Amino acid sequence: MNKEIAPKRPGPHASDSSLLFFTPSYRNDIDRLVLLRRSMRKFYRGSAQHVVAVPESDLALFRTALRDDDCTLVSQQSLVDRRFFPTALYSLIDRYAHGQAWRFAKHAGKGGWIIQQIAKLNAKSLKERGPILVLDSDLFFFRSFDDADLLADRGRVLVRITPTTESGRHRKHIAGARKLLRLPEGSTEHHYMSCPAILQAEWLHELARHLEQLHDKPWQDVLLAEDTMSEYSIYGVFVEETLKPSDLVIHDRSFNHMLWDTPSYARFFADPQSVLTEDPSKVCVVVQSALKVPADEYAQALEKILGNQ
Repeated sequence: MNKEIAPKRPGPHASDSSLLFFTPSYRNDIDRLVLLRRSMRKFYRGSAQHVVAVPESDLALFRTALRDDDCTLVSQQSLVDRRFFPTALYSLIDRYAHGQAWRFAKHAGKGGWIIQQIAKLNAKSLKERGPILVLDSDLFFFRSFDDADLLADRGRVLVRITPTTESGRHRKHIAGARKLLRLPEGSTEHHYMSCPAILQAEWLHELARHLEQLHDKPWQDVLLAEDTMSEYSIYGVFVEETLKPSDLVIHDRSFNHMLWDTPSYARFFADPQSVLTEDPSKVCVVVQSALKVPADEYAQALEKILGNQ
């Protein structure tokens, strides 16, 4: 049965360095989250806890959907400053007089994708040290794996990928991260996006302290002022260019097959097994939510994969 916990306040003697899975989600992704959890129960050969952070208003839905599951539920409001969320007044106006909501924009908070980014950066509230693997709701695993498949045998991992051609969006986020961290301009030929993404709790603590020292205010206040941001870019640039830990291990490949567009989606679900065997280092698939594919449509392919294992 799923549990609910309040974020821990890390103490100076905390010593838990075990792996933690972390997923920010919300009601529109609940069916995908259920598929993710099913794939984890089938394929994960470890004992790491999985914490799922959802809006307070969605907790009841997730309790019901995950009633036979052993993951842990927390509210996003326990991790993210409430100023990131719309006020009750704004929500009421947006619901009943949507055309006038723009007049109250200062009460609108931030978009859900920004809130999820802050939740990821504050997953450090759940533990003092050790790796945190972020699993998006639109991810599912397709083969047996354990902690060693995702983490290095030595040191601490930062995923840093240099594609043949980098996107303009990633370039903008890397440049923006350097500006936020008050670093000189540099290369934008790489990014730190990965599924799962690997964050180190102690480095998240260091990042928060560094932002507060640079900007002389709480780190969430610093990010509240940002219109666009990438949590992974901020984290990756900070770790690699500011923190520079001696035991850093760079991992230069992602762990997932990414279904970005209609052709890649069609190819995968026409013959999933052939795609899955192309690269034995891959352990999961991400069906990009922007494709707006109903979860029950690709659940059928997942059922076949689960049945063939």
